[in-house]
Amino acid sequence: MFFPRFVHNKERPFKCLHCDYSTYLKARLAAHMKSRSCPGGKDRAANTAEDGRHVCEQCGAKYGEKRFLTLHKMKKHGRV
Repeated sequence: MFFPRFVHNKERPFKCLHCDYSTYLKARLAAHMKSRSCPGGKDRAANTAEDGRHVCEQCGAKYGEKRFLTLHKMKKHGRV
């Protein structure tokens, strides 16, 4: 197991190509690169703001995760 060395030495050898994010686990970097928090993320949806937040088309409410936007739509607007 190699992570304790990285954790204790605060080494972060895996770095994002699009922003300042870095981590000690390759899998976390891969997840970051696919996420909306990465400027070069693959999963950008049409209903996301410039800052990567999910926006409700009806009222403009913004959420950091799509699941919270979905819950908002069901509770406030009665649809998904």
